[in-house]
Amino acid sequence: MSAPVPPGLAATGISVLLGRHRVLQDVSLAVRPGDLTALIGPNGAGKTTLVRTLAGLLAPDAGAVTLDGRPVRALPPAARARALAYLPQAGGVTWPIRVEDLVALGRMPHGAAPGRLSPTDIAAIERAFTLTAIGPLRDRPATTLSGGERARALLARVLAVEAAIVLADEPVASLDPQHQIAVMDALAAEARGGRAVVAVMHDLDLAARYADRIVVMEAGRIAADGAPGAIVSDSRVAGVFGVTIAVREGPAGIRVDIARA
Repeated sequence: MSAPVPPGLAATGISVLLGRHRVLQDVSLAVRPGDLTALIGPNGAGKTTLVRTLAGLLAPDAGAVTLDGRPVRALPPAARARALAYLPQAGGVTWPIRVEDLVALGRMPHGAAPGRLSPTDIAAIERAFTLTAIGPLRDRPATTLSGGERARALLARVLAVEAAIVLADEPVASLDPQHQIAVMDALAAEARGGRAVVAVMHDLDLAARYADRIVVMEAGRIAADGAPGAIVSDSRVAGVFGVTIAVREGPAGIRVDIARA
């Protein structure tokens, strides 16, 4: 008898082949509501492919991705967009849409349209502006934003969906330290509100400070999965990155010092 599929978003034994390269191999991961899960690993480990597969954008060659027991890719597009909000890596904006209108696009899965926003839509949009601290940018054309400003505006669009599951691929990659903290605060707030958040990250210190759970990937497989304190102090994890890791506990929580091995 096969094992029961857990509720929520779950990948069960998935493998993904892109061209002739097997990017994921026998990966299983259940995403838990209320958790901010940091997905870390060296370049080419399969993190982006895993997130895209969880979002239903890629079909696994083996295994399954399910949402509450139903195949993700079999869900109607609008239903999937309401349940799963996906922030791609290095997203772009190619037309001079106002930032407020860009963020409002996050309400489209709920039936909203320009000039036809319900009070619920407006409240969700304003909440997204507050979480990402981009209120002063709302009247700017999105094409005039800096890379970091654009990244926060695109995150606001994702948060405006108010989906049960948020999948963010390197959400802090182009941000200065102040706005890295603001974005991680926003994602942590989503998790505290009961949503499941998965964020691809490269900063071990930020991952250790903010995540409830860290999943380490290496060569298309999950190499480690657990609480931040246990993961960052595991010598196997340091070996995955080819570095030495020192962990310090302080009043503000875990701090991670990294040096070349």
